[in-house]
Amino acid sequence: MRAMMMHFALGAALVTGLGKPVAYRYPTDEATMKKGRTVLEVENTAFNDAVIYAVHGLRVQRLGTVTGLTVGKLTIPRDLLFSGASLRFAVHPIGARGNQVSDEITVAAGEKVNLFIPPF
Repeated sequence: MRAMMMHFALGAALVTGLGKPVAYRYPTDEATMKKGRTVLEVENTAFNDAVIYAVHGLRVQRLGTVTGLTVGKLTIPRDLLFSGASLRFAVHPIGARGNQVSDEITVAAGEKVNLFIPPF
């Protein structure tokens, strides 16, 4: 039910024409949370490859690159996550103009975070 609501909210955001990356948390299982590995799953629906950055205040850290029209998994470094850090995710399309930044989201260690990149 929760996943269906997330897809509904995501669809509503796309219909209204927000046109910027949308980040949201996804419920994780206990085994993943115990490991403490925080995963960012990026769904890139644009044709261009994109470089993904995590932004916390004035600190910007490169997470990796996601190929166009694919889904990629990146690991968020543990030093960015302390007592429920508020992060934004910046998307730099390779070969295109204009960086995009998602809304702020609170992320804790061991969670799975999804980032949806609409077509540019």
